[in-house]
Amino acid sequence: MVEAGLAGQGQIVVLTGPEGSGKTTQGKILADKLGFPKVTMGDVFRELREQNTDLGRKSKKLFEDHAYSNIDLYREAFIWRMQRDDVKKGFVFEGGFRFTDEVTNFDQLLKETNNVMPIKVIYLRIAGWQGAERLLKRGREDDTQEGILARLTNHYHDLGTRMLEARKKGPFFIVLADNNRTEEAISQEIMEKIDIK
Repeated sequence: MVEAGLAGQGQIVVLTGPEGSGKTTQGKILADKLGFPKVTMGDVFRELREQNTDLGRKSKKLFEDHAYSNIDLYREAFIWRMQRDDVKKGFVFEGGFRFTDEVTNFDQLLKETNNVMPIKVIYLRIAGWQGAERLLKRGREDDTQEGILARLTNHYHDLGTRMLEARKKGPFFIVLADNNRTEEAISQEIMEKIDIK
């Protein structure tokens, strides 16, 4: 559990970076250390698509159309998830800030859900080719070479704009997450960046 820094206060930690940079692994470690839930919009949409509701049907279509940057649907799903009590004292937002409208509207979305807390952003940096190699080894059905290259190209397309916007949200840290570092070393640096002893 947290000994200092974030203890006793609400906090949102956004973990962002390209696919293959270790966001899921580091998100789990960080959420456990903080005692916060880990929220990913992919999981939110997957949960919603199983529901026989208007939002559930929209979420199912999102996966069918690969329309992941639809800000209106994103807003509905985000608000739906933020209504749960588990995020009221803070959460780790793993894989956030994937498209520009998401970053620019993030503060407003939090206000709409009364989850206004300090935000810290961690960008996990890794060379594109290393991320691609990791994804190819992962062996998921959608991890074809063409699919991986398309997703990585999409990530880097407007990265500068997104990260400039992300820097306006609060403290912003870059953590090197390449193959020369262990998961433990990366995790330790993240903890130090966000002031956890």
